[in-house]
Amino acid sequence: GLDDYFQGDGVCLVEWPEKAGSYLPPPDLRVCLSLTHGASGAGRRAELIAAGARGETCLSSLKPLRGATS
Repeated sequence: GLDDYFQGDGVCLVEWPEKAGSYLPPPDLRVCLSLTHGASGAGRRAELIAAGARGETCLSSLKPLRGATS
């Protein structure tokens, strides 16, 4: 059943991949979340790190959004 989640062109996020051991395929993209504290209070920072060709493609498509806030 797990293999079905990782087939195709969709996105599958795994919060604690180290707990899954060898059941997961190698990551395409790593998302590292951290807490930040600035003049406007606490916030969160997301760092996206490509871990392969598919991750690089994904990051390239996000470059126009870099620095955008919502």
